[in-house]
Amino acid sequence: LALGMTIVNELTWPRGKRRGRMPGYGRVSILIPARNEARHIEQCVRAAWSSEHPLLEVIVCDDASTDETPEILARLQAEQERSAMARPALRVIGQDRDNTKGLPAGWVGKPYACHRLASAARGEILLFVDADTFLDYDGVARMASLFAELDADVVTAVPRQRAVTFFERLILPLLHVTYTSWFPIVLTWRSKDERFLAANGQLLAIRREMYDRIGGHEAIRQELVDDMELCKRVKRHGGRVVFADGDAMAQCRMYDSA
Repeated sequence: LALGMTIVNELTWPRGKRRGRMPGYGRVSILIPARNEARHIEQCVRAAWSSEHPLLEVIVCDDASTDETPEILARLQAEQERSAMARPALRVIGQDRDNTKGLPAGWVGKPYACHRLASAARGEILLFVDADTFLDYDGVARMASLFAELDADVVTAVPRQRAVTFFERLILPLLHVTYTSWFPIVLTWRSKDERFLAANGQLLAIRREMYDRIGGHEAIRQELVDDMELCKRVKRHGGRVVFADGDAMAQCRMYDSA
């Protein structure tokens, strides 16, 4: 059964096409929540800047970082302003590192950061990218093609996962097995039943109209597994969620130690 499921998923898992175009051509906002991401944030922003698909803006929510993340973002903003190259605007929002108010009542961290990003964004497509996830040159285009090809309201994907240490190599493949070999991926978008669902917040793009219709992150303000809950609400409202193979869209190293 597992082998059969793996073969079916291999043949049907959408991967997108290069030079895809989203409805609302060019109106794409890349939104990056970041907290103490000094090791990754520069590579993440530069990868977004290098995207083949035209972008409206790149917005980072610096979520009260206490490391060098704010300084790195300030340097990148200054570089973008001086550069003669055509780059989407880099905007930084967030709390001051000395802010003592903390989160508003009833919120958990990442949903609140994503809520603030969406509130600041002007795009018709909101593409949430984790700060340790680096888009490939044609990654956004591949996601874009799936909006049109499968009439999606959400496209979420599993980036290429880098595993270096022994325990990474031992454990991370087991995560992939849960959907490649035990789950009929095609039912994520073929079935309206919310129980047939897979999602990944490392790469998640949603139409603004659908985001507003489901209440955005404000509707899931207390959910720790925010990606799954957001996509559940999309299916409940009659939307279509496409779960894609993001191997050619982006890369991520999720963990770097046991």
